[in-house]
Amino acid sequence: MKLTGLIHQGGPFTEDVLQRAQDRLKELIWRIAIHHVIKGDLASAAIHAMALRHLSPEYEAGKFNPHYSPLHAKLNELFGMEPPSYSYQACDSLLKMVKDELAGHGVTDSTVPSPGSELDSISRSLSFSSTEPSRTHIMIKIGSELRNGRYGVGRRPDELYSWHP
Repeated sequence: MKLTGLIHQGGPFTEDVLQRAQDRLKELIWRIAIHHVIKGDLASAAIHAMALRHLSPEYEAGKFNPHYSPLHAKLNELFGMEPPSYSYQACDSLLKMVKDELAGHGVTDSTVPSPGSELDSISRSLSFSSTEPSRTHIMIKIGSELRNGRYGVGRRPDELYSWHP
């Protein structure tokens, strides 16, 4: 695979920041799903419901439940799941179909590269003589440049850092 561009600003989320971001995202998707139900766009509502089932597959006591029951009841009805085995049966069936299709093309959660692996591949593509900076220095410089928005789409890895002693 050839790396033809890279956008990586900021860095990986800390666990607490990731949780807060996901909580806000669930609330927004929930509201958008309800909006689509009200407007009669069940296809869009179902897509958002699948995203919510992926983000929030289990009920957590004391936390916001992002699943809109009337939508799930309608999906179960339309899918002929009357009575359903459980409230989210149709939506979970759709989500499983999407995940199975992705897996059939080699796309699984385990194939998503970590942010560090992108930078590692960049550093491997760079060649430096022994008088040039260490890999750690290069990685810090690249990370700093990316966070500051100096590099983006269309930049080749060999354009990301140049060494001038």
